[in-house]
Amino acid sequence: MCFFSLYYYRGGYICITFIVFSLGTGYSQVIVSLCFPELTEIMFLLLFILMAFCYFESKKFIWLILAFIFGNACIYLKEVAFILIGGFGFFHLLFTLWNEKFRFNILDKKIVLFDMLCMLSAILFLGLYVIFSFNAERNYVDLSSYFSPFRTMIVSVLGTPVLSVMLPCVLCFRIYRLFKYREKLYPMTDSIGLIALAYWVAYLILGMSAFYYYAPANILALIYVGYCINLYKKELKFIFAYVVLLITLGILLVSSVPSGINAFTMYKTQSKNTQDAFNFLAEYISKSPTKVNLYFDGFCRGQDKCHYAQFYNTLLWYLPLHYGFADNYDIKSKEPNGKNFTTNPNSPLTFFNSDEVSEPQSGDIVILHYMSSKYMTPSDVEDIVRQYEILFISNNYPYYPLYSLMSFGAWGLRELNIQTPLSDISNIFRLPSQVYVLRVP
Repeated sequence: MCFFSLYYYRGGYICITFIVFSLGTGYSQVIVSLCFPELTEIMFLLLFILMAFCYFESKKFIWLILAFIFGNACIYLKEVAFILIGGFGFFHLLFTLWNEKFRFNILDKKIVLFDMLCMLSAILFLGLYVIFSFNAERNYVDLSSYFSPFRTMIVSVLGTPVLSVMLPCVLCFRIYRLFKYREKLYPMTDSIGLIALAYWVAYLILGMSAFYYYAPANILALIYVGYCINLYKKELKFIFAYVVLLITLGILLVSSVPSGINAFTMYKTQSKNTQDAFNFLAEYISKSPTKVNLYFDGFCRGQDKCHYAQFYNTLLWYLPLHYGFADNYDIKSKEPNGKNFTTNPNSPLTFFNSDEVSEPQSGDIVILHYMSSKYMTPSDVEDIVRQYEILFISNNYPYYPLYSLMSFGAWGLRELNIQTPLSDISNIFRLPSQVYVLRVP
């Protein structure tokens, strides 16, 4: 609703913009998963901007209070969000001063109050953040070895081309028009464009590359780009503008949207696949007269070896926590170990209490799951399944594997034996589409 309201006031291509944002990989991840704060951050961010617009139009104090509440809610949901709120206040005040030729004494004091509150909110957050994190031994980036500036740039371009390709070009064109034709700044809208850029640059510097990180800045970029296209629709009829538009649309069609559809169907379908498979395993284990050994194909210890290793702990503990049959089964590993992992001697499961690697024996169970870190194509899945006796196959749809520009690019590099910082993601297509429970003959 905030999105539509903002566009009602500022114009633009609302339907296309909303569809592009909704199908993008970052937003599709946060909308279907409860663990990401970006969805709520987006809501508070848009409410903040909407309240700011209402305040600048009416100067009513109620809009200032609401903007202050929503802005601070946004800041404290995600550390980097202080750039959005504090940056908005800074750029809005700067651009207002620019339009008035830096004559501070003639500025509307109510606008100055709003902008100062935004900046003070950001400064206060930074002060509190420094105080409470001063003695931290490690930062978040250190905890995830796969973060890097190179990966961040690749992911941002292929996941959010409007933010990483189109927005910088539009801002450059806007700056060109400002200086060449002495155009007037629009403090509200131009501030939105710059804080979107600043938010993206912050993640580039941090080297943090998950798609959903960029969702808040991506929606701001869409708002600003749409506004500028509407503003300059007659002036943008030159070759470079068409090239940028075609590149952006091409990346959206072959990378961002396919990745978004994969994320949406993955969270909606694969969780049900896993639950159905574990329900089957619970019944199978409870009826087995002997102890059952489980092997998850492609699951290994150590994130340097398996990209998804950090998620295996939660997934594998789901069985004993919810089905309560830990004494009648064990989970083992048949994959080579990585280096950066530790054992837990208190765990009843061999996968966690030992570094032992063993091969499945006759009667053991092998589970084929989309979280596998093993490289798989559809034909590889068929080859693996043929080696075993099929006990169970999930049957939930739709699921769209990760067939996108990024995954096919990774596939091509793999075929050419070219190593990159992205090479640690072996299961590039996120296969198989269904969960298989197999038994060694």
